[in-house]
Amino acid sequence: MSNKYRLMSYALRALAFVFLGFGILSIFFFPNNNELRMIALVLLMATPFLIKMSRDYRRKSLGQDAPISMSTVSRKGPSKRLVILGIALLLATGTSWLLLGKDFQDGGNELWPLYLFVFVGFVCVIVWSGIVALWMGKYNS
Repeated sequence: MSNKYRLMSYALRALAFVFLGFGILSIFFFPNNNELRMIALVLLMATPFLIKMSRDYRRKSLGQDAPISMSTVSRKGPSKRLVILGIALLLATGTSWLLLGKDFQDGGNELWPLYLFVFVGFVCVIVWSGIVALWMGKYNS
């Protein structure tokens, strides 16, 4: 029975890496093909789920019945510092948006407001996805 779970674990891990490779290569080599990019994004979003499933099957092959992957998630939710950082990043994103609009009104000659907006927005997305993940871990027990 454990060989079946081990094989399933390896198959899911291999499928996850195939999805990851196809997603990355199709985004970089076909940037103008919107349909292929959407499929690639779906495949990239499915990759962590497949990795998690392969870990659960691996635990079953080792004799551990219950998946313990959620036991490492904090049940307290996000810390106050993380929420304050998220709110500050929202304010920074709004400020960089206003700077970007001001630059576009002046003719759009500078690139730094665009780079600032993209960077702050990217960091804001990462921090807020972490906050939401911690909140979901708090309420899904």
